[in-house]
Amino acid sequence: MEKFIEIHNDFLSSYVKDQIENVLLNEEGIRYSYLTSSTNPLVNVYQPGFKYMFIKDDLPYYHKEVYHTPFLNILYNFCKHRNIFLTRIIQGRAWLNIPSISPGPELTHTDWNYPHWVLLYYVNDSDGDTILFNDKEEEIQRITPQKGKAVFFNGEIKHCASQPVKNHRSVINFNFLGDFFGNEK
Repeated sequence: MEKFIEIHNDFLSSYVKDQIENVLLNEEGIRYSYLTSSTNPLVNVYQPGFKYMFIKDDLPYYHKEVYHTPFLNILYNFCKHRNIFLTRIIQGRAWLNIPSISPGPELTHTDWNYPHWVLLYYVNDSDGDTILFNDKEEEIQRITPQKGKAVFFNGEIKHCASQPVKNHRSVINFNFLGDFFGNEK
């Protein structure tokens, strides 16, 4: 699996972007879990956030929930847009961070310790950049959240989120396996 990063802006309609934002940020029904530290609860850093897991190992995480379908459409539309044959969804989850009194980057990490793909979809315009690093832990790219933007990268690339200061930050994170059709890389 090659190490590369791509940014995509126009693979979803405005209607779908608005629907996803409305479900995550404006309607009752999403049951977020509160986390005292959104990166690692064992680290003595107070960076609270909220998580909503909607799929794990190709199955809806909360079998009573009905919200996983619009979120999965993000991944399905992206894979169609990028000519990727999706073979497994490791997990899909939404993150919500509120403005922080201790802003700055969280811990650098990879989501899983084996080859996979990551798709980060930004639900709203916000501060709280995503930062990607090389093998020497040097910053190689910084992405500012914008509604409808997605960052697609090799899951072996270390990355982290930054806590927002001005606005809440909502992102959907997919970890998945898939192959490109033909020579599309």
